[in-house]
Amino acid sequence: MLSLGMDPYIIITNSTDENGTTVYDDNGLGSKIFKLFAEKYNITIVYPDPVQTFSIVSIGSGVFGAIKNELDYAVGVIPIHPLLGGFLDLSVAYTFEHLRMQIPCPKQIPRIERIVSIFSVVTWIMLMVIYLLGSLTLWFVSNVHIHNHRMESISSRNIMQCFYNAWAIFLGVSVTEIPRTCNVRLLFIFYVCYCYAVSMVFQAFFTTFLVEPGYGRGFTSYEEMIANNVTYGFIDALENSVLETGYEDHKGAKLLQDCADITQCVLRAMSEGDMMLFTGANFPYYLALKRGIHDVSKFVCFYHDIVMLAQLSIGTQKGNPLLSMLNEHVQKCLEGGIPEMFWSQLKHTYRLRAEKKSDESDMYFVFTVRLLAPAFILLFCGYVISFIVLVFEVCIFI
Repeated sequence: MLSLGMDPYIIITNSTDENGTTVYDDNGLGSKIFKLFAEKYNITIVYPDPVQTFSIVSIGSGVFGAIKNELDYAVGVIPIHPLLGGFLDLSVAYTFEHLRMQIPCPKQIPRIERIVSIFSVVTWIMLMVIYLLGSLTLWFVSNVHIHNHRMESISSRNIMQCFYNAWAIFLGVSVTEIPRTCNVRLLFIFYVCYCYAVSMVFQAFFTTFLVEPGYGRGFTSYEEMIANNVTYGFIDALENSVLETGYEDHKGAKLLQDCADITQCVLRAMSEGDMMLFTGANFPYYLALKRGIHDVSKFVCFYHDIVMLAQLSIGTQKGNPLLSMLNEHVQKCLEGGIPEMFWSQLKHTYRLRAEKKSDESDMYFVFTVRLLAPAFILLFCGYVISFIVLVFEVCIFI
């Protein structure tokens, strides 16, 4: 019995017998159902080398082996299709697979970008304008009247000290000296309240976005994916079946890649986020769980259309007298819920393994120096401005 396809439709294990020969076994759903059939009717199963790919060549090799009487049965990715039906007898379907277009998922927004975007560009500009106006107003009110000029503190009468104090208030640190006159104090209190409100809003969103910055907008149409140079993964064994359904929305893709290895293409769509391809709905979820991904929904995304419903069956040679009994057996397995139990146990097993693979980094967020880049950029700008002011003062007073 030939096992054709890839995990989880076939789950291949191997061992070596006493003669040094490699012995294969298949624990996929199709093989499990056929093993029950073989046990009931005392049939011995021998597995040749499995074909762990899904392409026209691999399917053709299985069909050719059946025609030459080298193979009696085939399980795995054996869809009920008129083309295969011309060469093989196919059992009734033992499971159903939705063929869908896997697309890149929304990417996580970089934390620095998310923090900077807490306020809009206009808001950041207005904050700087208010800082400048607040500094100049404090200095002007402190010097506009002779009474204020005599009674007010020296730091409030010096324009550079006013800029320094206004910046200190903006950052939430202490000033060099408290204003003394009522007018300056009133203006000072208003400015402090404004900066306090802005700081509270910023800090609240800063903490939230630092831990969970969120995700960007996902693709909603093929035009968006094509415009963003998303590569279309071409699978020869599926392309004709897709076109037979009249589904042609994907044909405008500019970048194409032959996905002879479907597993690598699916993993690329999950990790790189630059590929779209047709695949069974269960396959990407299985790969994600197998690799220890906890929140699969953040890595596996599909376009909203279901292209077709694929029916997987067990293939056998033409004229096999056991086909009617096999069909009856498969039907009883469906009624007994064996396919549902298989998928449920498989997903549960890999979820447990994923939990064992979880590390402590998922439990907390590491605050790195890279996340302080905006603060260091601002500090550098301050140094540049301070140096320019220093040069200006030296040129004026010396």
